[in-house]
Amino acid sequence: MSDVYVELLENGDVQSLITVLLESDSFDLRHSAAISLGELGDSAAIGPLIAALDYLSSEDHQFECDFDGQIRLDPYTSALVEIGPDAVVPLVDALEDEQESIRTCAAEALGYIGDPAAVNPLIEAINDRFAGANSSIFIALGKLKDRVAVGPLIEGLEDENVRMRWAAAMALGSIGDATAIKPLVRALKSEDAEDPRMAMQEALDTLRPGG
Repeated sequence: MSDVYVELLENGDVQSLITVLLESDSFDLRHSAAISLGELGDSAAIGPLIAALDYLSSEDHQFECDFDGQIRLDPYTSALVEIGPDAVVPLVDALEDEQESIRTCAAEALGYIGDPAAVNPLIEAINDRFAGANSSIFIALGKLKDRVAVGPLIEGLEDENVRMRWAAAMALGSIGDATAIKPLVRALKSEDAEDPRMAMQEALDTLRPGG
């Protein structure tokens, strides 16, 4: 059966690639199909690529957000980013998906696509029950750089989850609104964890005059 999927992958047309993406048991073949779909940029692949994000809950992957602020995007999310603005509305809808992996990657993709239409839906999605999805929402809001997100991000500096506090500080530094300085100073004074402390200090260094 794998030979069939290899042949479909080699065909290179959208429908063949979608078949490999959704039906192959090989994550190597699925990843190759996703990369090719991103390069083709056909909007017909958006729904299947979003559905494929569910694979990430079981695949042995290393595509998560690091504490240095870098995100190694999985092939499915990368393909959605390459397709671009046509994927925004479906990705906004995916912020309400039952699967954490889909919600998390949808937020990441929206941040990289950079469409301001995603700002309010991302803010509305902040109180996700999983910290991984929430931190991805914060990072996405930082990439979009809309000051309307500053208030919710300031609240995130006091979250009980260390990843959330780190992501909130990173996003505030990216947005660059000086109203975040005092909240960051207060948060830094009480922060014990190293990664949020570093992110808070970096944000302050950026936001203060001459930063």
